[in-house]
Amino acid sequence: YMSPEQTGRMNRGIDYRSDFYSLGITFYELLTGRLPFQSTDPMELVHFHIARQPQSIIELNPKVPETLNTIVLKLMAKMPEERYQTAIGLRHDLEKCQSEWENSGKITLFDLGRKDNNNCLIIPENFMDENKK
Repeated sequence: YMSPEQTGRMNRGIDYRSDFYSLGITFYELLTGRLPFQSTDPMELVHFHIARQPQSIIELNPKVPETLNTIVLKLMAKMPEERYQTAIGLRHDLEKCQSEWENSGKITLFDLGRKDNNNCLIIPENFMDENKK
């Protein structure tokens, strides 16, 4: 459940977005009945979390709506900037899915992250590296 930046192999700081990755792994396991990466070798697992994309949830469980699949994969993005930036944004998208499911028994495709506005200043890693020169 360790995010790619927690492996120590990406030369990146760790912040709250690491928890979104771990939540994505948890959702993946709940929806598929398995972890996204299978190996008994710890170093291979580290490599998978850094470099490999997991198999699509829909391929393992076709009953999962495409939007929910996309939400989980967004949570599991390798780069923190590509994940949800706020719990509010994630909550909004999950509640929209729940509402659609309860009202119609299906979930339509929609733009994710429309309420995912982060007012925090996050300095990009490469900005810090550039200023050291």
